[in-house]
Amino acid sequence: MDHTGKLPANARIFIDYKKKKVFFDYPLYNKINSWKKFWAIYSSFLTLWIQLLLYLAGFYLLYLMLFTPLEATETITEFSYTNPLSHLIKIVINPLTYLAIIVLFAPPLLPTFLYYKYPKQLSRLIPNLYAWLSKKNYYRIRLNGKNNGFQNNNKIKIPLFLNIFLDYRTSLDYTKYIKSVAITELPLEKIRRNGRIKKQDRFWHCEFLFSKKPEKGVMEIDFL
Repeated sequence: MDHTGKLPANARIFIDYKKKKVFFDYPLYNKINSWKKFWAIYSSFLTLWIQLLLYLAGFYLLYLMLFTPLEATETITEFSYTNPLSHLIKIVINPLTYLAIIVLFAPPLLPTFLYYKYPKQLSRLIPNLYAWLSKKNYYRIRLNGKNNGFQNNNKIKIPLFLNIFLDYRTSLDYTKYIKSVAITELPLEKIRRNGRIKKQDRFWHCEFLFSKKPEKGVMEIDFL
């Protein structure tokens, strides 16, 4: 599926089973400036990089605990007062501080610039990567043809989710009668202290439409 070369975050998605087509729409994408676009992409890669560093640090600490022999040492503790300002100055002028900043913030710049150069290829990669990471903690709905808070006759609605990922599996009537899937942002407005009104693209809902009410079979929906 082609994401039209745009950032695939916060996208409206429409799936038409009759026409066998998938449509993407980006409600707020064209309304933000270049800096916000850059920050949206860079912050995504930065989050993944920090998670990787935390995993590596955890494995290293585990290695130290398991394979480093314990030695009895005699220590003498001395207490002395250090001016907080002088301590802060030592940290600022320490070359290791700048090395740590480079290691933390520089690597995500490379995939960010690659995204600008190969937007279509990474538009397919990024959502799959986030979906894989999100599947450690997500929600599931299981439907079996009965009306409830999610299914009402020939419609199934997820009233609120973050649009990080959505996956569904169908059988029997759910497979036979499904017509369309629509993911759209909730029509909410964020009111700031200065009275400015801002449209939101953080909270979403999803609607499955069927040509007839599914009565046989099962449908499972995973989402976050």
